[in-house]
Amino acid sequence: MKKTLLLVLVLGLAACSSGPQAPPPRYYQLRLAAPEATQAAPRSSAVWQLMAPVKLPEYLERDVLWLPVGGSGMQPLPDHRWAEPLDEAVPRLLLHDLAQLRGADRVVGGTLPSRLSVGRQLRVQILELSATPDRSAVHLVARATASDPQGTAPLQVVDVDLSAPSSGSDPDALVGAHRLALWKLAQELVRRLA
Repeated sequence: MKKTLLLVLVLGLAACSSGPQAPPPRYYQLRLAAPEATQAAPRSSAVWQLMAPVKLPEYLERDVLWLPVGGSGMQPLPDHRWAEPLDEAVPRLLLHDLAQLRGADRVVGGTLPSRLSVGRQLRVQILELSATPDRSAVHLVARATASDPQGTAPLQVVDVDLSAPSSGSDPDALVGAHRLALWKLAQELVRRLA
């Protein structure tokens, strides 16, 4: 009886000392729908091929959301995670957005369908994609190169530096601003490579 009472007391103390349970992680997704209504660009006969991979900075290859701290620091939000790896989400969304802007038959990714002639092969590198220190916007810096697979046109290099406003400083609003930044990137690429 004494041993049983002692065991119950020890287990009770252990339960009390463990404290409250951590909340389950919250997952965020970059939604497919484009954040702004827009008109498609005038159709061009040239088909673009988005080449894999779309390169991302290493801090975006983690599932945890990161926020800037101070001048150069980054802080993870351990209870806030991406629902899918960004190295899969970003190329998928960029391909979708380019197709929305140029026409679905004017942009391809991956393996080319037979008898399809590509006018430009597009390679994209995201150099920065993060919230601003005051969390009022998301800053995106990217470099894109467009090459002619036939070698008849010179290589084009486009550097993009843009901001997308956030509707708030909470993680959900910042994820929305990340999506807007990718949409604006597609708009810039279509405008500047037209």
